[in-house]
Amino acid sequence: MVRPFSGPVTSPTWRGAAEQWIVQDVSQRGMSITGALTPVRARAWSNDTKPRTLSASGP
Repeated sequence: MVRPFSGPVTSPTWRGAAEQWIVQDVSQRGMSITGALTPVRARAWSNDTKPRTLSASGP
């Protein structure tokens, strides 16, 4: 069974690791975060999961 994309990325463990990475990366660039990190979108960017093959006549 395929897990939906939103499952892992909405877990507290994943979010904590992602926030830690973001803060570290921003800090390494000499900047700082001044507010809370707020998730905007927790789902796949595309619902189109059909495999496609390119051909001379198009997809």
